[in-house]
Amino acid sequence: MPDNQMVEKVARAIAAESDSDCWEVYRREAIAAIAAMRQPTEAMQLSGHNRRIDQETGLTTLCGTDEIYTAMIDAALAPA
Repeated sequence: MPDNQMVEKVARAIAAESDSDCWEVYRREAIAAIAAMRQPTEAMQLSGHNRRIDQETGLTTLCGTDEIYTAMIDAALAPA
């Protein structure tokens, strides 16, 4: 089971919305919520693509944004 800061952060947010101080019981829900975000929506993809600007040329590039996003979510789900 993943054990990292993002899982705890999401579990704490779920607990807060549930008026609970016991965030540990929401770990499974947190992991499920993070996993559900693994594939970006079309709006997320476009937003990421629109903001990926080459620092040398100033041009917007569409390369790699999806892979970067997926890798970030995978890191959040990885065992510590």
